Amino acid sequence: MKFYLTIILLLCVFLVTAQTPLEKADYLFKYKQYLKSYDLYQKALKKEKKDITKGYINFKIGEIYFAGHNQIEAISAYNKANFLGYKDSLLLLHRGACFLLQRKYSEAKADLLDYLKKDPENKLVDIWVTSCDYALANSGKRTKYVLKNENILNTWFSEFGIAKFKDKLILSSNRTEQVTENYLKDISNFTSLYYSDFKNKAWEKPVKLHGGINITGSNVGTFCFDEKSNTAIFSVCNEKQGTERKCKLCSSLLDGEVFSEPKALDFLNNLSSNNGHPCLSTDGNTLYFSSNMEGGQGGKDLWKTSRVGGVWQNPVNLGSTINTPGDEMFPYINDTALFFASNGRIGFGGLDIFYSKILKGKFSEPVNLGEPFNSAGDDFNYLPFAKDSGMFCSNRTGSTGGDDIYSFRREPPTIKIKGRVLKTPEMIPLKNAWVYFTQKNGKKDSTKTNEKGEYEIIFETIPQDGKVSAYKENFLLPDPIDYTFPQRYDDAEYIIDDFVLYEITKEEIEIKNIYYDFDKADLRPESYEELDKLAKLMLANPVIDIQINSHADAKGKDDYNDKLTNKRAESVVKYLISKGIDPVKLEYKGWGKRKLLVLDAQTEEEHQQNRRTTFNLLNVDKIKDKYKVNNKSTN
Repeated sequence: MKFYLTIILLLCVFLVTAQTPLEKADYLFKYKQYLKSYDLYQKALKKEKKDITKGYINFKIGEIYFAGHNQIEAISAYNKANFLGYKDSLLLLHRGACFLLQRKYSEAKADLLDYLKKDPENKLVDIWVTSCDYALANSGKRTKYVLKNENILNTWFSEFGIAKFKDKLILSSNRTEQVTENYLKDISNFTSLYYSDFKNKAWEKPVKLHGGINITGSNVGTFCFDEKSNTAIFSVCNEKQGTERKCKLCSSLLDGEVFSEPKALDFLNNLSSNNGHPCLSTDGNTLYFSSNMEGGQGGKDLWKTSRVGGVWQNPVNLGSTINTPGDEMFPYINDTALFFASNGRIGFGGLDIFYSKILKGKFSEPVNLGEPFNSAGDDFNYLPFAKDSGMFCSNRTGSTGGDDIYSFRREPPTIKIKGRVLKTPEMIPLKNAWVYFTQKNGKKDSTKTNEKGEYEIIFETIPQDGKVSAYKENFLLPDPIDYTFPQRYDDAEYIIDDFVLYEITKEEIEIKNIYYDFDKADLRPESYEELDKLAKLMLANPVIDIQINSHADAKGKDDYNDKLTNKRAESVVKYLISKGIDPVKLEYKGWGKRKLLVLDAQTEEEHQQNRRTTFNLLNVDKIKDKYKVNNKSTN
């Protein structure tokens, strides 16, 4: 018996050793031993003389790089295979996917369309073709979100599987203490769970989780924590099922700061499926996860299971609203929305992050989050923190290694106010006038007007309501304008009413649009608007005393015009007093036709210029002295 066993063993050894390097490479590739198979493919390539076989070897090398998400090297190998005459529809599919991930949309579309000629019913590839056009149309749009590669968390290796755990951040990584700079070797490392503390407004270098939660020789991945049972739920990939490494969901009890040895969640882990990416609802009673179990839409789907009486129930597929023929992974759910990654929907390439609103217990049609969250690479594992900030993972161009952790924050909207400062009575632009916006909290922003009398104040943060005021040396201060901002958080531009400034001068200043009935001194209602402005000006500048002047045209007798203009000036003063102006600050005089602007008036328009109401400052020197003292405090 021993003799026959020896013969069988020797025969097996002989068969293995008798394999050519290419046969050995194919065998190892089948079982995903990429590093070893890569070396053997390179040896076989050096010895091979037939172009078609060289093409096949280059294709397999491309497949190794494709599996390792190195699109540039994969494309190079695929191109060599194609040049050498190797034909395989999988080459078109995978090279097209690589082009898509590299933002080479025209090349991607060409390869994918060629592939569809061989497999016209492939809905997933059809979506990728549409994604080429979608990405071209939606890339480069302005966004208020700022991304940051969290370098302290990231390494040459891959970091992903982020989750909140108390006041810590959990992540999964295949890092080692030493970097070999051998890409294929480094990506083959097993992943473990790490944690990072947030101190002094920054994340600290990750440390491995304590206890038995990390298993040697296994990929320990995405993590969530159940506060009710003080238990972590996470994925472990270790058991081989054919050529695949089987992934299952496990739990580990937290005792102090140490996690116990993992135990499989047997109700989920049948022999025919891979389960991962667990996520708990906010109440902890529903577990969401990704699985390729039977009954899905294709690829990996999102499923959920509810806990009733402490027992998890049979999983339920989230349905075709969420799931596609592609892969749906890395769910995150709160009370209002479900976030997840998918490569089965129109997007920018690879995995994109989508969200679906929860409306009356049902999921709405998912929406692509767009840039900068999504890129031509794989973007996934969305994890929000405070409002408008959070993290996600991506292997986009510019990443440190494989998958990296990125943080995001939304910049405050750009809020600006604009307006003009004019000089009266000419209503001409007043340049170099100061304009201030003083918020209720006391914060003051300021700027100066340009040649056109225009100003613009841009706020660094969302402003509170406040007052807009203007100042120009040798001009009276206008009445401040109260301003209340609408409750909105998008970029916005608000136009402020014009400021009209009166120069501090002894000359008469005309008050426009003052009207009386014929042969009467009574003010007509359309005069009130301008007089109200004058009243506000006096209230804003309590130092000033004024004289109201009324003028007539050259028609009529002198005595008549003197009496009429005097009564009209008196009517203006009475109106100003009714608006709260102290009578001691007001004087008036009717000038009749003694101060004509147009001495030889012929037309009605010229007569109208002579019929006017003006005011002049009675205490110019006192006003200037007062404003000199207050000038510094005003600025």
